[in-house]
Amino acid sequence: MARKPTSKPAAATAVAPQATAAAKIAATQPVPELMAIGDSLYNGVRSLSMTPRLAQLSAPAQVAQTLGLDFIVPDYPYEILIDVEDFLRGDIDFTAITNLQTLLFNQIAANAANWYKRRNRWSNRMFFDNVSNSGATIGSLYSDTARANRGQALALIDKLLNHRDSFGIADIGNLYYSLNTAFLLNPSVVNELDDLTPVDLVALRKPRRLLVNIGSNEGLFMGGLLARYDDATKASVAAIPSKMAGLANAMVTRFGDYMPQTIVFNNLVRPSAIANLTPRPFNSLPNTGGYFDRYYGNLVNTSNIAGTLIKDFDDQIVGVNRDAEAAVRAAFKGKKVNLVFADLFGLSTRLDDKAGREAAGDEIRVSLHGKDDVHLTNYPLWSFAASGGGLFGLDNMHLSTVGYAAMANTVGQALAAAEGLKFTPIKYQDACNNDTLLEQPPQSWFQVKFVVQLLGGLALAFNLVSL
Repeated sequence: MARKPTSKPAAATAVAPQATAAAKIAATQPVPELMAIGDSLYNGVRSLSMTPRLAQLSAPAQVAQTLGLDFIVPDYPYEILIDVEDFLRGDIDFTAITNLQTLLFNQIAANAANWYKRRNRWSNRMFFDNVSNSGATIGSLYSDTARANRGQALALIDKLLNHRDSFGIADIGNLYYSLNTAFLLNPSVVNELDDLTPVDLVALRKPRRLLVNIGSNEGLFMGGLLARYDDATKASVAAIPSKMAGLANAMVTRFGDYMPQTIVFNNLVRPSAIANLTPRPFNSLPNTGGYFDRYYGNLVNTSNIAGTLIKDFDDQIVGVNRDAEAAVRAAFKGKKVNLVFADLFGLSTRLDDKAGREAAGDEIRVSLHGKDDVHLTNYPLWSFAASGGGLFGLDNMHLSTVGYAAMANTVGQALAAAEGLKFTPIKYQDACNNDTLLEQPPQSWFQVKFVVQLLGGLALAFNLVSL
């Protein structure tokens, strides 16, 4: 999910005494085989939710598992604010749409109170190997710190618990981001680690391999959510290569004499393959080029955009992926590091059943709900009753566990090929068996309608969209 930046850039490096103290802490920990930095797609978000279980099923965690690498996943003591899927399984009056905000605020307040009680130590772990954060932008990977975000999170929790009338919908998004960031970057809440960014943590801990997934929150996520490809979206996406150059240069500078043996960067997915970009009308057929005449943003029911513009969106991402890779390679030129670029654009294209691009050999089929050979696709999950969906969660933007397994297979295979490691693809049936959403999807069309309205409201509440 995207978010508005809330913290100021950190200094290039921590001050000397603090840096020395941080190095002493890192020296007591094993050198990581693998670390990951990035956004929600690496954090493991599903249906706008981040939970202890979803952290274990994230794409980086699945990569580590299939390659047999040790990997410390974030041990969240609670979900971040709300588990949407669990919320829907609760005792809810599905006719009480008008009470949605009250229901959400009560759930979020109870969760926030628990986080506040443990504010002096959220985990006994000093470090996590996955510090990817939902909502991260390219610049935030070398500017966000635990200190700034924890201060904001605790202030917002106090506002929520003690001044509810002044706690607005927009505050939810800021609380979600700041709480998650503070926890991931400094889970044990020690002063020595409080001013380190994700890139700084990599430089401090010196992992042998690094995975990076970033850039979706620079226009791609918003365009896919709202079915919007206007001048602002184009300009935001066009800036990605220069921002990736900034990130790569910051990595080179802060890594100093250290360099991972391999860094795997993911490119950006094909926008038209995002489940939320739904044909209008829904039963339309794509043209021979793989595009529908019109699209709309299913989650918040916005826009009525021409397919020619969605094609232009795809074409721009092709160029941005090319230019971003060139910028990163230029920054690391002369450094002893194996740079690998995992092709998520190609993966999303191969699995694009919606547009008719998926070949029979690429189809993901599983046994589910007592049926064999169930085809999982990139349609919205609410169409599951009509034999569609399954690769995305209820928000139509983030992947299901099976979708993350497909991402992990692409990344893992690229890493294994670069290092000559044995690679055994993740079995999609195993991923499906671990996916509680696919195992327990909404059961009625009325509930489906409620789910779509709920998540559309949450997308707005989490400060994701500006209508």
